[in-house]
Amino acid sequence: ISSTTANVYNEQFNSGNTASKYISKPIILAAGQDAEDLKVYVSAYRPAGTDVLVYAKFLSAADPDIILNKNWTLLTNDNDNLRSNAKDRNDIVEFSYSLPTVNALPTSAYYEANNGLTYTDSSGTTYVSFKSFSIKMVLLADSTSLIPRALDIRAIALQI
Repeated sequence: ISSTTANVYNEQFNSGNTASKYISKPIILAAGQDAEDLKVYVSAYRPAGTDVLVYAKFLSAADPDIILNKNWTLLTNDNDNLRSNAKDRNDIVEFSYSLPTVNALPTSAYYEANNGLTYTDSSGTTYVSFKSFSIKMVLLADSTSLIPRALDIRAIALQI
């Protein structure tokens, strides 16, 4: 499936039909360990014409909603220019993903310099930390003859 803008938008709002994806169960941080930032690492084979998108959704301890109702935030690939050698399926590259620094859509979480995560719920309340999160990884390819594959995904919730 091609990495079109429509696919990115649909995946963000829980309606994506991308066939190759992984969704983690919600991760709940220990008591007193609420975080303000998230870093995700993926070891993957990602040649030209393919992509590995990583999304996250967050829930603050003070937010009365449930995490399943939250929209996904597309994380920024910190080293998007790296590519695997298409002729070597074992050319695994480690990619890191971060919260975007600009709020692309009103319901997205984003990173605010020196303040960390910021997200606003449907009632307009703004939250600046999270108690739980979930990760979604979406594998995209322009052709079925050359596809990406991920070996592992690791996420680190950070306190500022």
